[in-house]
Amino acid sequence: MEDALQQQGFRRGPGAFGLESVDTLIATGYYSGILPAHYAALLSPRIPMQVINDTPNYKVTFSAVFNNARPLPRSAEVLVELLAAEHASSGNRAP
Repeated sequence: MEDALQQQGFRRGPGAFGLESVDTLIATGYYSGILPAHYAALLSPRIPMQVINDTPNYKVTFSAVFNNARPLPRSAEVLVELLAAEHASSGNRAP
């Protein structure tokens, strides 16, 4: 965030921590923010958005973590299976 502020000469505005908070501020037309590309693509038909050229891009890695000593509920097992399948279909190697 600091590098985006510095490179573009933006002033720090209100702090927002959830995606919905960030997109609400962007929707006002008074603020810029950082959103995941897939999330911005879902919103762009309803909220006019554009990528600001020469701004930093970030890659975030998410991990599913669980304790092998405790059994997972079936819902968590399904989530892990879906995540592993999605990870494999995107060409990445599941751990």
